[in-house]
Amino acid sequence: SFLSLGIMSGTSMDGIDCCLADIMLTSSYDFKYKIIQEKYIPFSNIDINKIKKAINNTASFNDELDEYLGKLYSDIINKYFNSKKIDIISIHGQTISHINREHSIQVGSPKYLYDSFKIPIIYNFRKQDIEASGCGAPLIPFLDWLLFKNSNYDTITLNIGGIANISYIPKNCCIENIIGFDTGPGM
Repeated sequence: SFLSLGIMSGTSMDGIDCCLADIMLTSSYDFKYKIIQEKYIPFSNIDINKIKKAINNTASFNDELDEYLGKLYSDIINKYFNSKKIDIISIHGQTISHINREHSIQVGSPKYLYDSFKIPIIYNFRKQDIEASGCGAPLIPFLDWLLFKNSNYDTITLNIGGIANISYIPKNCCIENIIGFDTGPGM
C-alpha cells in the first residue's frame, strides 16, 4: 500500500486535477484504493493562452511551457498537499501534440516536483506507451480492467477528457481481452 498523488491536465485546457489516494496493487493485479483528498484548480486565462501558443508550435514554446507548467504543478502541490505524506507522484502533464503510435508530447517538467518532495515522480505516460508498441492513448483501459475485470457482465466505460475514449472489458476477462480506443472530441 502506498500514497500516490496524481496530477493531470490532459488534453483539455480547463484546469488541473489532483488526487491523493492510498493504492494497493499486488503482482496478481488485486487492486484496492481509497481517495484521501482531491482538488481541481482551473487554469487562468494566462495559462490557457500559454498552452494555446505551444500547441503544434516550435520546440522553444514547448520548452517554455514545460518549465512554466512544471513550476505551476509544484506550487499547487506544495499549497494543497504539502502536509500529507506522499510516497510517489504521477504527473500526466498537458498534452500539446499527439499522433497515434508516432509521438506524443506532454509538458509540465517533473523536475520541480522532485526538487520539492524528493520522492519518485512518474511521468511521460503516453511516450512510454508508444515506446512499448502502444498507441499512446487512451491510457485508461488498464485501470478500467483493474476495476471491472471480475464483473459478471460485459462493461463499457466512457472517459470524457479533451478527447473521449471508451474501454470494453468482457466479463471475467484477462488483460489481453480489453479493447480501448479514442472516439473523438470530448470536452
